[in-house]
Amino acid sequence: MWEPGMAAWHPKGIVIVDNGARRLTVLDMKGRFVSAQPVPMGQFVTAVCVRPNGDALLNVPGREEDAMVLLPANGSRERRYGVLFPPGSQNPLGTGGAVDLVQTGGKSSKCIAARKMDEGLAALDVDSVVRRGRFIESVRQRPFKSYAEVKDTSELPIPFSLHAGYDGREVYVWFGGKSCARRCIDFYDPATLAYRRSYRLIGRTGISLLDLAIVGQTIVALGTRDGTPIVVAFPITSGTPR
Repeated sequence: MWEPGMAAWHPKGIVIVDNGARRLTVLDMKGRFVSAQPVPMGQFVTAVCVRPNGDALLNVPGREEDAMVLLPANGSRERRYGVLFPPGSQNPLGTGGAVDLVQTGGKSSKCIAARKMDEGLAALDVDSVVRRGRFIESVRQRPFKSYAEVKDTSELPIPFSLHAGYDGREVYVWFGGKSCARRCIDFYDPATLAYRRSYRLIGRTGISLLDLAIVGQTIVALGTRDGTPIVVAFPITSGTPR
């Protein structure tokens, strides 16, 4: 592998996205090679979710109508999934298609999309959206500008939803934005996408958070401290991580 960047559940084990080789590699649960499949047109993959039948749903950079690719496991030609959210919610930069893809896991695994730049959740069926939900957080970031108006990186859009995942019971979304300051984690019902509850990370850790995941009653965080990469685990006690 050249640049393995993400992994996801697969009915035969796990699938690893190698953006260096532009390839999806499937390994069994003992790490043995099963199969490999090239990414259509050599595109860069930003998120992946695999269905119980092995079909892979990929998120790639581009316009919202082109950002979702369905890659069938049977080797038939890939197809564009379609727009996940109403056209009126698109922004001038075309980043409305940037999403995290969340797998609910197991043989009944489902794919849920959480938007990165804009507001909203979507539960995905084979070739359509079956349900949409809303974030309870307010999107607060610099106004979107068209590519022609962007002069430097300070005018590029800021990701609002930093990471989305599944803890075995609920879908969670970690938020940035001015109001959250990278410390909000909201939980949603995986079946209805209805909001359930929130965590607010409080206190000082001295860690600059880069990513996090929730496993059971533990938050596992990747970050840096004084320029040194670090992985830490915070137990969730009394409903609020401290």
